[in-house]
Amino acid sequence: MVFFAHPNSVQLARTYNAVLVMDCNYKTNRLHIILFDILGITSFNTTFYVGFVFLQKETEEYYTWALENVKSLYSGISYSPVIAIDRDLALVKCGEACVSN
Repeated sequence: MVFFAHPNSVQLARTYNAVLVMDCNYKTNRLHIILFDILGITSFNTTFYVGFVFLQKETEEYYTWALENVKSLYSGISYSPVIAIDRDLALVKCGEACVSN
């Protein structure tokens, strides 16, 4: 698994931390690895990428690892984001536990 976020994206995520949108793209690269996208929304109603994660599988274990990395971007600040996801049951199960303070 690989998690990456640009420093400017991290700064935006820490500034505009009210909403996170998460989704996966399947088999869109030549290795057929799952790309998990995390996006934020600014107060100007524009979106930006918070980070990306390449996942081997869509399981609770992998999502937990990814969400813990997202959570680490917000260390030292208080936040309670609204998280928008599709009905991926593994992500739903681990999402609340990983992002709660």
